[in-house]
Amino acid sequence: MIKSRFKNNVKKAKTYPGADIGSDHNPVVIKMCIKLKKTESKSCKEPQIDLSALQQPDIEQKYLVEVKNSYEQLML
Repeated sequence: MIKSRFKNNVKKAKTYPGADIGSDHNPVVIKMCIKLKKTESKSCKEPQIDLSALQQPDIEQKYLVEVKNSYEQLML
């Protein structure tokens, strides 16, 4: 009932013969312990921004002008 890859993950298995389920089959209940690996999607990553460049006054001023101009365009 389970792939051989996950056989070591099954901790407990129990059948319930005589359960009133309207079938001649016996229900099976198992307890498993699965460790899932966390994956990171490249499409969801935010770009890294180098903020140390804003410490220089001339670059900071250029940035402020760019931001101000972009907000002025949004107001139109």
